Amino acid sequence: MPTWSMPSKFPRYPIQLPLLHRVIGPPATGAGMGWTRNLSEGGACLEVAVILPPETPLRLRLQT
Repeated sequence: MPTWSMPSKFPRYPIQLPLLHRVIGPPATGAGMGWTRNLSEGGACLEVAVILPPETPLRLRLQT
């Protein structure tokens, strides 16, 4: 696992977009709302209202 001192493979861009998210798979949950903090080609840092375990698969809809 990379540490914060290691350079990132993809540059991060501070982009804030509203989003809707839904956990993929059981248990079935409703959609939640949140924001992006930053984006890159390798992923996104999200701010959501619920605590999700690491590596939870999500379906995202960015509101652009």
